[in-house]
Amino acid sequence: MNPITLPDSEFELKFWGRFVRSAVVLPNLELSCLEWSGARYGNGYGHASFAGRLIGTHVLAWVIMHRVWPGPGRVEVCHHCDNPPCGEPTHLFDGTRKENYEDSRSKGRHVLPPHIVGEQHPGAKLTESDVVVIRQLHANGAKQIDLASRFNCTQATISSITRGKAWASVDGVLTHHKVARVDIDGSEASIKDLALKYGIPYTALRKRLLKGWDLSRAITQPIKKGYRRCTSPI
Repeated sequence: MNPITLPDSEFELKFWGRFVRSAVVLPNLELSCLEWSGARYGNGYGHASFAGRLIGTHVLAWVIMHRVWPGPGRVEVCHHCDNPPCGEPTHLFDGTRKENYEDSRSKGRHVLPPHIVGEQHPGAKLTESDVVVIRQLHANGAKQIDLASRFNCTQATISSITRGKAWASVDGVLTHHKVARVDIDGSEASIKDLALKYGIPYTALRKRLLKGWDLSRAITQPIKKGYRRCTSPI
């Protein structure tokens, strides 16, 4: 909500004293920018304390000029000059968020940054070769927690990589979906049905068959602790 009170003459005197007139007059504008010399946000907009809260100096400049706060729906004060610290009243106009967005687009300021992926991303901690190795090791049965420790990242990161959710631009063996059927002796069989038939944990049987084990070996080799035996449909 906007403060109910309006700036008084004492506030206005101090407020306008913090602006500096620019020497450059932009095209299609009669006056040069009046730039705020005080504190600014990271995006360049100035701010000042009024009625117990920080308010954009361009908003305060508009309010002082019109002696009213922007009405319902007129939620933003915009710049004709596109200069964030400017508080020149003739450069300001109130508008809706949609109008501000459309004004930004018409002036070519609303441009999305390029989508950076892979090793070029500033937050990348792995290389493309790391990702290929991680996917191959996981497909061969390596545990995500062990891979996370080896490559110094979180298990959630390993999971995203192996499922193709992260590093989608890199090739490699993905395990993001459950392979439901495999070829057994020339005929297609459901891993779920095989797990139920032989009482083998679905996850363990699936991993073994995907690694190229024959069915006889997959169902007779001892099962490590931690796998739940398949006793009902998955």
